[in-house]
Amino acid sequence: MGLWHRGAGAYIKNRKEVPDNALAAFDDHTVFIFGPAFDPEKMTGGKDDLNAMQDYLVKPPDFAGREVKTGKSNEEIPKENSTPGVTELRGAGFER
Repeated sequence: MGLWHRGAGAYIKNRKEVPDNALAAFDDHTVFIFGPAFDPEKMTGGKDDLNAMQDYLVKPPDFAGREVKTGKSNEEIPKENSTPGVTELRGAGFER
């Protein structure tokens, strides 16, 4: 996986750094806007939700990288339906 999402201008290593900075900068009454979601209730949230979102952004790519290193193929990894340490946001796994 590349470090850049060039089409969106994003640097993937910021997936941990940006939420960390937001958690440090804002108080417990802040409402964060996460963006579009299938469930409108998950478009915004507080610090706990931001922590869950950070887990969702950081842990799946790290998990996939470890799976590749153990010899799993690109066909096997998408069959996973959860990521260790990601309890809040689950779905179709890596298929997306």
